[in-house]
Amino acid sequence: MRLQSFAEEPVTCRLALGFAVTAAASADYLGAQGATLRAEADGSLRVPVPRLGTTAVSLTTGGEPAPQ
Repeated sequence: MRLQSFAEEPVTCRLALGFAVTAAASADYLGAQGATLRAEADGSLRVPVPRLGTTAVSLTTGGEPAPQ
């Protein structure tokens, strides 16, 4: 997943996905993984995005739908 920010300051983007994720990590646009992202209690992910910048998230999915 790719994210882009036009904000003048760094932001944290909350991703609420409609499917099960077994692992998530920040990544570059070529797919090289960076820091591990931990899911919140509700299954969402908090992803830091630099000011006026872009970031990517590498997701590993499971077979079951995410709980609602």
